[in-house]
Amino acid sequence: MKFTLKDYCRFEKQIILKKISIAGQKKIKNSRILIIGMGGLGCPLLTYLASSGVCNIGIVDHDKVELSNLNRQIIFNSSDIGKFKVIQAKNKIKKIYKDIKIKTFKEKVSNDNIKKILKNYDINMAEAELENAFDFETFNHFFTRKLKNDVRPISSENNVIIAPADGVVSQVGIIKNGEVFQAKGRSFNLYDFLGGNKNISDNFLNGSFSTIYLSPKDYHRIHMPFAGTLRSMDYIPGNLFSVNPVTVENVDNLFARNERLSCIFDTKNGPMAVVLVGAMIVAGIRVIWKKSPFIKNKKVQHFEYPLKGEGSVHLKKGDELGRFLLGSTVVILFPNKKINWNKSIKVETRLKMGQSIAQTSS
Repeated sequence: MKFTLKDYCRFEKQIILKKISIAGQKKIKNSRILIIGMGGLGCPLLTYLASSGVCNIGIVDHDKVELSNLNRQIIFNSSDIGKFKVIQAKNKIKKIYKDIKIKTFKEKVSNDNIKKILKNYDINMAEAELENAFDFETFNHFFTRKLKNDVRPISSENNVIIAPADGVVSQVGIIKNGEVFQAKGRSFNLYDFLGGNKNISDNFLNGSFSTIYLSPKDYHRIHMPFAGTLRSMDYIPGNLFSVNPVTVENVDNLFARNERLSCIFDTKNGPMAVVLVGAMIVAGIRVIWKKSPFIKNKKVQHFEYPLKGEGSVHLKKGDELGRFLLGSTVVILFPNKKINWNKSIKVETRLKMGQSIAQTSS
């Protein structure tokens, strides 16, 4: 859709942000988003997406507005009772932003209609092991869907380090003076980030790091960047700030303040840290060697693992490590002078799990 002077005037306060600018606002305008359910989350989500300038939104709900909805479904009022939610929601939003295109699905999602509903909203189910969205037991099951074996080829070269997840490179570089670069003028402390364990953090002083942001549309399973044996794991409680680019630029020490799970591996190239950082809507973090997920709590938990024998965890490059129950960020750390990032790996580079991102230096 064409970006107009009217658009510029309306969204000027967003456009002045460097991470958005006119180019970003054009992307927002041309995004296509599907919201399933006009409930307590769907209603404010629709309102904010439309207000931010998203011009193509689909909304799905078969239900009508009831009196008991009004205390949490903020888009509705008493005059909407007895009327279809999607129709009333569309009418309200069109008053806010008349240029928006809202496609309504006044129906209950089923096996018969799911493909019709999803086909216009950039969800590539052809990559999924289960291509029918209704074969999933829950939304989290759908969100963390497993991919077919051949859609993310893993480099077989022994010295190649691969992307652990689909996502976008938020930052990449060298850890300087115990600080990991976060965004312009901001960083987070390595020692705090790894749970206040000096024996662990000292391994990565002056080392290399990459931060990969997983947006809600990305594949949300995390894989091993390099073959290794699990040595220790720390669950570190914290906040659940959003980790989108705007928050990263404006919240100090962000990744060392959010809930996270730090996994330390021994590899033939020395120690490697893979840290899964929670965010605003993360319901939990799961790793494949632990039966139950880590759900937000206030207790630091430390785990040691044997390097051999019963209870040891050995993972090959590309093996699944864990997953987010909804999205967030992965940070990978390597010791000083142990790897060289590929020249193509820069801030805002889009990655696919399994692609080469670096080589070992030895």
